[in-house]
Amino acid sequence: MNKNQTSVLNQELQELNNIAADTVGKFISSQIQNCQISAELIANERKIILRGFVTDNAAIQSASDIAANIKGIAQIENLLAIKAPQEIETEQNHIVKNGETLSDIAKEYYGNPQEIEKIISANPELFTDIEAKLFIGQKIRIPA
Repeated sequence: MNKNQTSVLNQELQELNNIAADTVGKFISSQIQNCQISAELIANERKIILRGFVTDNAAIQSASDIAANIKGIAQIENLLAIKAPQEIETEQNHIVKNGETLSDIAKEYYGNPQEIEKIISANPELFTDIEAKLFIGQKIRIPA
């Protein structure tokens, strides 16, 4: 394998890692009420880092328990903090997958592909116009 192929492979692996981390964060968030949780995967250490906010210590423990049941994870670093429910933002992040469009993402989160303006408004630095291109692995904010 030449240097260019190795570079491309490393980039693709990082993109897959980002997608997996986003999926893990969304899954854990879906299991706990009133939370904002993101996950970072460090594959070579078999480690997951949880960040964000929950409403109590029981939710912190629940997030750790859920992460501990993920196959292949050997270490969990739980950096979650407690906030009152009204202080927790409901904005999420999305990692763009191959072939996705803004309409696809709007349909996934809002049930309506016409809701792309919400996503564009939440990411003005990324979308200078409606024709802006998405790229695999790009992280975008999804408002509630």
